[in-house]
Amino acid sequence: MKIRVEELEIRFETEWPEENDLRSFLLTFRHFIANNEDVFLNRIFNLCQQKLTDDKLRKYLAGEQKIWKKVHETVGLDIVYQGKRQTPEQITQLWLSGTYFHKDEDKRSVLRGLPYPQLMLFRHQFLSYLVEATRIIFYVDRIVEKVLTEDLLKD
Repeated sequence: MKIRVEELEIRFETEWPEENDLRSFLLTFRHFIANNEDVFLNRIFNLCQQKLTDDKLRKYLAGEQKIWKKVHETVGLDIVYQGKRQTPEQITQLWLSGTYFHKDEDKRSVLRGLPYPQLMLFRHQFLSYLVEATRIIFYVDRIVEKVLTEDLLKD
């Protein structure tokens, strides 16, 4: 994202993902952040900490779990809206529930009520969160694949 400030004008220049591609991606992505899903990443982290027999992999996952928690609190921009700090997780839930899936009218109205520059900052934060969270999901996937292939879980 580029932000240009010229005398009395602020201009945003960015390339957003194509909406249909993003919506398709989110259909799978949301399962990793929804606590009622089997592939909820926190559930996978906890299961691996309990059942993993390889200490080195357990250590890698513990480090990645700390990063996962941090990504929910801070990634990209630090946004304060109406006097309250908005975490990447909160902003992501605004977009997921207010635009893409649940059509939560309260969340939708928050997004619709944002002036264009703030809306673009919220969108940037949402996409930044998706990128970083996806990187972590792929990393964990590689470890879980190794764990399952090499039968590294105790009963």
